[in-house]
Amino acid sequence: MSDFSRLARFATTVRCDAVDGGAKSRSGKKEKSALSARVGRRFGSRLSTIRSAATQLEEEKAWTRARVAVERRLKDADEDVYALAVLGEDEEVSVAAREEYGKTTSTSNATHVMDVLAFRRLSAMMSTYEKNVETHGIARQVVVITAGGDTRAFRLPFPVGTAIFECADGQVHTEAAARLKAVGAKPSRGCSHRRVPLDATAENVPYGDLEERLERAGYRPDVRSIWLVQDVHSWDHARLATFLTESSDVMTTGSEIIIDMSGIASSDDIVRREFASNGVMPEIVRIPEDEGREAIRLVLGFVQRVSLKESEYYRDQLLAAEDEADEDGFED
Repeated sequence: MSDFSRLARFATTVRCDAVDGGAKSRSGKKEKSALSARVGRRFGSRLSTIRSAATQLEEEKAWTRARVAVERRLKDADEDVYALAVLGEDEEVSVAAREEYGKTTSTSNATHVMDVLAFRRLSAMMSTYEKNVETHGIARQVVVITAGGDTRAFRLPFPVGTAIFECADGQVHTEAAARLKAVGAKPSRGCSHRRVPLDATAENVPYGDLEERLERAGYRPDVRSIWLVQDVHSWDHARLATFLTESSDVMTTGSEIIIDMSGIASSDDIVRREFASNGVMPEIVRIPEDEGREAIRLVLGFVQRVSLKESEYYRDQLLAAEDEADEDGFED
């Protein structure tokens, strides 16, 4: 065999070994890739199951807290068929849940006083700003922030042109809506009830979520509103301050807010300063404990400035006017 033949055979052998080795390497990579895919699918499935279970647990907690809040609103109060429908006849709230969530939710007395104040302030608002004005569309807004299951939109005779925005956990809304629909609950004639899927009573709501969800539901920062906020006894002062900053930014001049602060530890002076720093003039209403009824501390806030979006609009118009003046030669 010639040297050339030997060299050619050697090269062919090396090439074949390389091809076999590459095939084995690719085969090994495929096996590893398949194994990784199987592990990934199994891990992803388990992770999805864990997340689903955690979500379900949170939804159950939110619904239980909402039902405790509804129970407390009903205690020693006039019968509310809609609230009874939300509670259901065959379901019981555990003693442990009542003890845990009862500390963070408002009483029936506080709810009743808030209702009375809200209607007085709504009447005053209409007399001041809507006298001899024909109503078209949304004339005023009511924002209700609770743990869920609120029935004001159905049991209170709101005037024509009122839009009620109810903020609560999305799953709570789903459950409550189904139960209220079953008993024929509807808002007053000429009014609308809009469910906003956000638990604004929580202690860690991302800044901006409240404004985004409200506006998505049709809320308008340039239309006067009255806000009713309760079931927030678990808030600390930092959470209160964040809420006041965000809520005051989406309320226009003449809007008002009523907060049940019976369980919030901040002193009256600190509360007044916090409200004032956000352009809201506060008035504190205290009702002492009496005959087993818990003491109540409500804060009424009167908004003294325009909403943030209105302020931005006016600023843009002013800048545009200045630019036009420069172009017309009125200024150097």
